[in-house]
This record gives sequence, structure tokens and C-alpha cells, in this order.
Amino acid sequence: MKKALIFGVTGQDGSFLADILLEKGYEVHGMVRRSATGNTRNIEHLIHDQDIFNKRFFLCRGDLADPTSLYRIITTVRPQEIYNEADQDHVGWSYDMVGFSADITGAAVGRILEIIKQVDPSIHYFQPCSSNMFGKTEIAPQTETTPFNPQSVYACSKVLAYHFTRYYREAFGIFASTGILYNHDGGRRSM
Repeated sequence: MKKALIFGVTGQDGSFLADILLEKGYEVHGMVRRSATGNTRNIEHLIHDQDIFNKRFFLCRGDLADPTSLYRIITTVRPQEIYNEADQDHVGWSYDMVGFSADITGAAVGRILEIIKQVDPSIHYFQPCSSNMFGKTEIAPQTETTPFNPQSVYACSKVLAYHFTRYYREAFGIFASTGILYNHDGGRRSM
């Protein structure tokens, strides 16, 4: 059975991804971080499913800001695939929390990839990026060769995540890929 680890499993994209991977027969591990407001709303259906929870769907406590928890989770779970759906994804908040946004959205990607390199370079890694990286551009539609022109802390951080992923792929041969996503909404998106 394939094993996947999802950082950001409680968010819109991470929770939908967990559903899809479980349907495909994966064992899914999701990292959850401490939250003052509780943050498992999008995965409650999995937590309350006695046939899945702690059998094929598991939760791991940790935080992208804490390299020790990332290392512990990756070495304990030993996934074949890691999906990083976690970040500080609110553009407006990124202006007020510059250091946090840059660390969680950008620098944490370097932490994850370095752990993969050290623990098991055969792990496949996926990093979602954002069309915000293109910023002000007159090129439409954008492609992988469109120059980046980020206009927010969030966008700058996503550019860093993009380059970290590319660097670890090219320098160390890690199966690390990015996807540039455009705005997408759904019933599980937080406001």
C-alpha cells in the first residue's frame, strides 16, 4: 500500500487530497498543528470514520516552523510521497506577518526537502505554488517561462518555495515538482 504524507491536511486542498488518496487505496498521514480555534473541520468526516481513522488515515502533530517535528514525522511515517499543502496562504495577512509568512510559505520548503535528502531521497515531493508569483504581467496566458514579478510577501515566499523545489530536483536528483495554481474556491476554504 502506498503511503502519503500531507502537510496542511486540514486545509481545503489538503483535505480534498486526503479524500482522493484514500479512494485510491493509499495510507494517508496528515500533519496537524496546534491551533487556538481548532482546525480539523475539513477532515472531521475522516476522523469520525471508524473504518479509516487510525487504520488508513492518521494524524501527526507538528509544525512547519519546527524542523524537529518535520524530521520526526518523516522518519516515523516513511512515506513514498509528500504533499506540502501547508503555508500562510492569506496574501493580506502576509503584509502584517512578513517573517512568519516568509518562513512558513518559503523557508519551510527548504527544511522539508533537506530532510528528504538526508532521510530518503526516493520520496516524491509536490509543492503547490501560486499564480501570484507572476504579479504584474502583461503576458497572458502565463506559462512556466513567464518571468516572476511578485507583488506581495506571500508571492515572494512562493517564489522561494518554487526555487527551493527546483534546486533540490536539479542539484540532488530528488523527485520534486511544483504546480502553479490559480485562485480556486470551495466549501472547505477558510476565510
